[in-house]
Amino acid sequence: MLLIPVNVGSSRKCRRCELQINDREPECPHCHHLSEDEAKQLKALLQQEITNSGIRKWFIVIFILSVLLVLVTFI
Repeated sequence: MLLIPVNVGSSRKCRRCELQINDREPECPHCHHLSEDEAKQLKALLQQEITNSGIRKWFIVIFILSVLLVLVTFI
């Protein structure tokens, strides 16, 4: 079977919402239908999600280390 790579094109960051979009798109599919205020709210929401993701990872690491410490203590 011959596999031919598909060129998906390059992407760029939207100036309004900062999400990645295809260079071939004339306007951002995420925020072109939003007003400037709504686009700013979307951008803030995405930034908050990124922040929450980082905090979530640290809580998981701390939990795993705590469980390992308890296991080592009782062995």
